[in-house]
Amino acid sequence: METNLTIIGGGLAGIYAAYLCEKQGLPYVLLDAKDYLGGRIKTTPNPEHQGLHHDVGPTWVFPHHINMQNLIGELGLTLFPQYTDGDVIYQLQNSPHPKRMQGAGVAPIDRIEGGTNQLIKALVNTLNPNAVKLRHTVTTITRNTESWDIDAENDKQEFKINSTHVLLAMPPRIIARDFASAEWLSADLLNALNASQTWMSAQAKFVITYKNAFWREQGLAGQVMSQVGPMVEIHDATATPDKGFALFGFIGVPSKIRQQYAENDIKAACLQQLVDIFGDIAADYQSISLEDWALDSAICTDKDILEGSQHPNIDIGKFERALQDKRIYFAGSEFSTNDAGYLEGALLAVNRAMNALF
Repeated sequence: METNLTIIGGGLAGIYAAYLCEKQGLPYVLLDAKDYLGGRIKTTPNPEHQGLHHDVGPTWVFPHHINMQNLIGELGLTLFPQYTDGDVIYQLQNSPHPKRMQGAGVAPIDRIEGGTNQLIKALVNTLNPNAVKLRHTVTTITRNTESWDIDAENDKQEFKINSTHVLLAMPPRIIARDFASAEWLSADLLNALNASQTWMSAQAKFVITYKNAFWREQGLAGQVMSQVGPMVEIHDATATPDKGFALFGFIGVPSKIRQQYAENDIKAACLQQLVDIFGDIAADYQSISLEDWALDSAICTDKDILEGSQHPNIDIGKFERALQDKRIYFAGSEFSTNDAGYLEGALLAVNRAMNALF
């Protein structure tokens, strides 16, 4: 198979790059090893309201995320404010009872109505389905004089592409781990890739749905800051302004320790924490989900697991000229010079790569 551009990675960056190709009428192929598109954008369905989902990956759009806001509007989706009306609760390590403080005091941030999967669905609906190849694991990328040979496997069947350009829509450490080659990766660039953490890749997120938002009825924002855990931060995760009620929490227990426990034990510990904070009413839930991103080898590397969470920081600019001469481009969110790791960063990284490409 021959094409002008091969996009490797089916997260937001890869899908958005394909979307831009569609808008400009440019031929492309999008490859992803998973059986779904979205990458770190992943959701769990609400058990009561069909079509509503809750984010187990990224969720927030900040006021300065202009590219995200424009794209959401372009796709006909709706943003709504993160619920912060009411008081915040602090769970202190040496205090027997949670402390209630007036006002959540959270900066204004928005969420996509129905869940971030609405963004992925809307983008995918614009793509040529024949150009999207799921369950295609890229094994090698080889540089020829004027093009690239890409080998992939699909259900143990070999799949080959010859492509003029290659866009790697994935984090730096995944590129270093899976595609390191002295043929096109200098030692300095390889070191830089390995030094840049994949944002939030070792994080775990807990989501619990309820028929009613009891915390709102109690004058609470649903926001909790905890020194006790296992969740260190809890927020309202309701899928729309007024239905699909839920809470979510970031689990503060390091990945290496989490792996010593069964998934159901972690879920039970998170539920018990909510009961300790809100009372027995928190035990009357509809559904529980736990997403441990550290277990996803397509997202998280061994280095990410061993480190504390930190923002990605890679000066890709000093390598770009050499990469562009070889017609290969890096477009994962971590490569953005602004908002690296965030949804906005993915769009910025792709825009930069596509401007260089065309």
